[in-house]
Amino acid sequence: MRADTGRLRVIAPVPDDPPEAAGRSPGQLVRELRTRRGLSLEQLAAATKIPVSSLRHIEADEFDALPGPVFVKGFLRCCARALGVEAEHLVEPFEDWNSRAASTPPAEGDAAPSPGGPPQVTARPPARPSGAWATAKWRLETANLALWAVVVLFVLVVVSAAFQLGAGSR
Repeated sequence: MRADTGRLRVIAPVPDDPPEAAGRSPGQLVRELRTRRGLSLEQLAAATKIPVSSLRHIEADEFDALPGPVFVKGFLRCCARALGVEAEHLVEPFEDWNSRAASTPPAEGDAAPSPGGPPQVTARPPARPSGAWATAKWRLETANLALWAVVVLFVLVVVSAAFQLGAGSR
């Protein structure tokens, strides 16, 4: 007995043959698959919910500009799903790239890599502006003191109004 196939739907695209990954970086693979599908970066961003800037970093192999290897793997899995290939075709080249990046010696002046992981990037604090007014403004912006001052002023006005209403009813 044959099943009625008239109402069956294909809900996932059939995976294409992925480009050969030998000698190619993960970003090159994503770019090639995207152009093969005829998608722009904006269309891929809409399909994957990944910001266009992050996709640009991926295609340029600037993985240090992204949050971390776990997120990059997730981004690559989403891209693979949207481009119709198996996730391993994009994740495995990234893992190879990540292991090579972790095994390269640090350049002079760079921080030494932590054992068992990729090189760590240290964040620099924002540069302080010069001048008295600019310094005061910078401090207000960084500490959110202006917001707290407004909240305290509002509370004082409410308390003062409550005392005025209470004194007028006696």
